[in-house]
Formats: sequence, structure tokens, C-alpha cells
Amino acid sequence: LPDREQSAAQGWSQVTADLKTHLAQYGPFDPGRAVEVVRQIGAAIDDRHAKPSVHHDITTATILLADDGSASLADAGGITPSAERTRAFVTNTAATYRADIAALAAVLYECLTGRPPDATPAPPSRQRPGIPAGLDAVIARGLAGNPDDGYRSASDLAEAAQGAL
Repeated sequence: LPDREQSAAQGWSQVTADLKTHLAQYGPFDPGRAVEVVRQIGAAIDDRHAKPSVHHDITTATILLADDGSASLADAGGITPSAERTRAFVTNTAATYRADIAALAAVLYECLTGRPPDATPAPPSRQRPGIPAGLDAVIARGLAGNPDDGYRSASDLAEAAQGAL
């Protein structure tokens, strides 16, 4: 990789940290920044799904932040799913895509609160001042147990989050 000065001179951005590390060091994002990260990662998820491909590992550890404020989705390198899980990815890509969208909703939750959601997460607006209550509904729908109740695309989730701001 080129050094930071060469990257800047050529207009390249430099990865500074993964999202998990950033949240651990600096705490949760303000709602606008959290939604922007979800928008960028949502576009990457939808792009991969259109190929067709799914990521299978959307977490704060697989999202990279660059010094220019952009966020990108790292390849899920090193992940070796079980044979059963691999068959599920191949035979039911729609279900895996929905799982990627739900995982993105969990990332939004973690960006806002600083911790991943548990089985019955408390609404983010009740955990930190300044989080619009509308984001509670966006996250609840994104994490819905019934896939038919969730978002149809990662971009739909990101648009709903933007609208909730």
C-alpha cells in the first residue's frame, strides 16, 4: 500500500480502522454519521446482491473507515462457513441477503449505542440523548424476526434511517 502522503496526493483514501475498533476507542457516532455509514455499506450490500453475491458477515469488524470519512465493506476473507451454512448460502441467497440487511440494522444500532443489540434490544433513543425516536422504528423493522416484516433491500433500510433523521 502507498504511504499516507502518496495516497493523499493521488486522491486515495487511507483506511484508518475498522468500525468496531473505532467505536471501542471513540464511542458511538452521532445519528447523522451512523446513517451515512449505513448508507454507504447498504449500497455495497445491494451491489453485491445484484451480481448475485452476498457478504455473509456484516459486522462492525468487517466495515472499514477511511480518513476521508468513507466506509467500505471488507471482504469476508478468512471466514470459512460450515458445509451446511455454505449450502444455505448457495441454495437460498434471498434468505442470506435478508440476513445481511438485518445485520446492517444491527450495525446501525451499534453505531448509535456503542454496543451490539441483544435478543430484545432497548430502543436507541432511550439509551442516548439526541437519537431521533424515528430510528427506533427503523432498527426494530430491520431486526424483525419475520423476514417479510423487514426491508426489501439494504438501500431501503438506509433510506428509512435517513428519513428518520
